[in-house]
Amino acid sequence: MEQVNPYPIEVDTFRHWLHTAQRPGDVAGITTDDTACPLSNFLQDTYGGSWAVHFSEFEPLVDGLLQKTPARFALPAWAACFALRLDLVAGCQHVPVSFVRALVLLDDICAYIQKAEAVHHV
Repeated sequence: MEQVNPYPIEVDTFRHWLHTAQRPGDVAGITTDDTACPLSNFLQDTYGGSWAVHFSEFEPLVDGLLQKTPARFALPAWAACFALRLDLVAGCQHVPVSFVRALVLLDDICAYIQKAEAVHHV
């Protein structure tokens, strides 16, 4: 039985967060850092607590630590693509990413997914 995700990640809500969130140094997050990437910071600001975002799923942390039996939830396709692309663009290094740069990458991912969906509907 598939677990219901009580923490939805909507692309428009994430985009709005990138436009309006305030973080030190205008940094949305750190690439290749599961607990400090833009998506984990978004989850923290939206739902509270600490979060780890992996390439295809995300999970809440308890007292900042991964649990032995974590509640993991699947990332939406756009979010999984965004996380992977962000890390690849940074050369798989820990690099601060600005809100503006994250928005540009998000828009690129969304445009790519729209084109792919259009091809599949033909």
